Amino acid sequence: MNGGTNRSGERYLVLAVVVCVVALLATLALRLVNEVRSDMLAARGKIERARARTVADAGVSFAVLGMLYPARDGRWRADGTDQELSFDGASLRVRIEDEQAKLDLNVAPVILLSERQTVASDGADDLAAASASRCESERGVARSDFLEVADPVPQSSLRMFTVVAEARMPGGATFVRRAVVTLTGDAASPYRFLTWEEQAAY
Repeated sequence: MNGGTNRSGERYLVLAVVVCVVALLATLALRLVNEVRSDMLAARGKIERARARTVADAGVSFAVLGMLYPARDGRWRADGTDQELSFDGASLRVRIEDEQAKLDLNVAPVILLSERQTVASDGADDLAAASASRCESERGVARSDFLEVADPVPQSSLRMFTVVAEARMPGGATFVRRAVVTLTGDAASPYRFLTWEEQAAY
């Protein structure tokens, strides 16, 4: 009788141990699944952000191309107006601001104001026609290696603009690129990026 009771107790003990082991394994498996899921979400977020960054960089390229468009009526305006685009499945918002238009006429140097008035838009037409093919080949490409410093350009030929491009992916990832670019008046090298930085979403 005692032998049967002992065997029954041993069975319950073994069963309890098995249940504990199964529960422990299930807990570990659940934790592993959660960690893998978190890693996948993090990786997906990084991919989405990288895509958003690429789209925003492309938006800056579109803006430069738009400013150099040969036909004046098709040229992008540099008055801070948002341009709404769709590119690579993302929403893209781009605006261009003319830095010279921000000058305070009461305090700006007379020579700078004089230079601003002498940069005629007809000259931009000639520049646009000469450089359109180059910009077309670079469409959608905006890289930090454009920031290489070239030889100085005569100040009277420079036109400076700030371009802000915000890309928003369907999953919610957002990236904003802000660049300051000059139109040099040189058909061989019609533009140059002076700054290239990330900006908080606006």
